[in-house]
Amino acid sequence: MMLTIACADIGRASTDPGENRFGWAIRRQGEPSIWNEGVDLPGFVDAIVDAIGHGRLALGFECPMWVPVSEDPTELTKARSEDWVGRDGAKQPRPWSAGAGVAVTGVGLTQIAWILDRVRQKAGTCPEVFFDWRRFAEAETGVFFWEALVSGGKASPSGEGLEHVADAKAAVERFAVQSEEEPMIPVQTRVRSLVGGALLWAGWSTDVGLLHRPCVVVRTTKGS
Repeated sequence: MMLTIACADIGRASTDPGENRFGWAIRRQGEPSIWNEGVDLPGFVDAIVDAIGHGRLALGFECPMWVPVSEDPTELTKARSEDWVGRDGAKQPRPWSAGAGVAVTGVGLTQIAWILDRVRQKAGTCPEVFFDWRRFAEAETGVFFWEALVSGGKASPSGEGLEHVADAKAAVERFAVQSEEEPMIPVQTRVRSLVGGALLWAGWSTDVGLLHRPCVVVRTTKGS
């Protein structure tokens, strides 16, 4: 069955191009380039519904989709191992719990829930949810959830939110490569899943175990 890869760069959505901070991109695996893109949430919902109707979907969001819940209370707000980003070996932490990280986490809590709720309403069905890549690869339908982490700034000469589309594109392209070349294994630690909570809220599942399921984090640097 066809595999579609989609990602949204989470951020404030606005009809004013100068204020919009949301963008998305979609690619069909095996095709040489991005198939569809946009800067609006309703358009992303429509694209997801179309992809679900044609086979499997790997759906990513560029914002923290899970946070660690350490047994040690002093470790609760420290950077995840996945939060270390950079190039040429000079990696620095970009903690989910500080600055832009905590801000986009807050936006993602409501935007992801809204997207999943609208997809369920428009699709009229709830596809099977996957966090295990091996199980998903063997399935004919369903949605695999993953987190994107894109570093390298948000430079765009044309504005209009296209820098956020560029982030989504970079994440989609990296996922396409990594899913074929590297193991897609989530962390093995105790977590609070934010996307799991959104799935429960939106009516995709009643399995409260989703609140404890981490998802794969796909990291990339724009221009790399």
